[in-house]
Amino acid sequence: MKKVAILLSAALLMGIVSSCTSRCHCYGLDGSHSYFTKEELKERNTTCTGMETVSSGLIYSICEYDNTSY
Repeated sequence: MKKVAILLSAALLMGIVSSCTSRCHCYGLDGSHSYFTKEELKERNTTCTGMETVSSGLIYSICEYDNTSY
């Protein structure tokens, strides 16, 4: 019985985790927020943390992955 409960808990957890999408959340120097998908970062040939300095200039104060469900 314990094995069944553990397996059900694991399946539920995997369902919750897989329903979340990760996106890059950048905080602008002016207090704005910008979001980028992994596909958008790939098109720009950069990483999430690489978005902090775009075109050799500081645009965002910090960029980090946001794993919130949308």
